[in-house]
Amino acid sequence: MPRSAPVRAPLSPGVPPRNRGNTTAMNLREAQRQLGDSLGVTLLSTNGLSGHDGCHYAYLGGYRDMGDHTFAVLARDLYGGPSAGVAPSNPARVTASGSELSVQLRSTDPLTVDAGAAADFRVDGAAVTVSSVTYQAGGKLLLTLSDPATGATSLTYQGHNGAGPWITNATGTGLLAFTMAIT
Repeated sequence: MPRSAPVRAPLSPGVPPRNRGNTTAMNLREAQRQLGDSLGVTLLSTNGLSGHDGCHYAYLGGYRDMGDHTFAVLARDLYGGPSAGVAPSNPARVTASGSELSVQLRSTDPLTVDAGAAADFRVDGAAVTVSSVTYQAGGKLLLTLSDPATGATSLTYQGHNGAGPWITNATGTGLLAFTMAIT
């Protein structure tokens, strides 16, 4: 008897530029991200797709890649396919130390951080910006800030529409959009 497919929840590619800073839009994305914990759904990210115009996707860099990412998850879940680099990167916690934030991810799959990806992060509660982002072995993103994170309360990764720098895993699936408290 074939196994039944788990529920899939594709997440929006991020906050359109006109909605940057819109807490309602980011609250929605954070609630979508948490569905995997509360309802046991499998999350699919559309971050990392450069062919998004804010409403639709191009075939190349959009729908075709989204289909490839979905296939990889289904192959893993239903047919015992490879699991490394299939699931979107999902943060577990964010900690602060001086002028750095560390984002511990739930997976240790290696990531590619494109130059300029820092622009998609926002630090709340402090007048600082993210200057750079690097991946460290063991599933960690290290964010260097413009100044110490004194007073910082949360970190938001918004993603963006269209081409540009992304944080992706081996299959090209992008980091999930999130807002997390800094501990």
